Amino acid sequence: MSIREIDNSEDDHAKALKGLRRYNHCRCRYDSIEYNEISAKEMFDDLKSKLSPDQKTYLFPDEIQEIKVWEKVVKYTFDNV
Repeated sequence: MSIREIDNSEDDHAKALKGLRRYNHCRCRYDSIEYNEISAKEMFDDLKSKLSPDQKTYLFPDEIQEIKVWEKVVKYTFDNV
């Protein structure tokens, strides 16, 4: 199943994650009040803390557009971690 085939329903999200073990994926919800006015450094530290040092980790950021600096953080994380 490709990302384009997945809609926003929880059922499709669950189908997309089928086969991934619980410890190698993380769904990050950025619409929570705890992420209000988060800095790029804080977001990077949050994402980095969720990565497994031993294996590939799949991050599923939800409502990431709510964070002003998200593009910069995702690029930096992809390029450097």
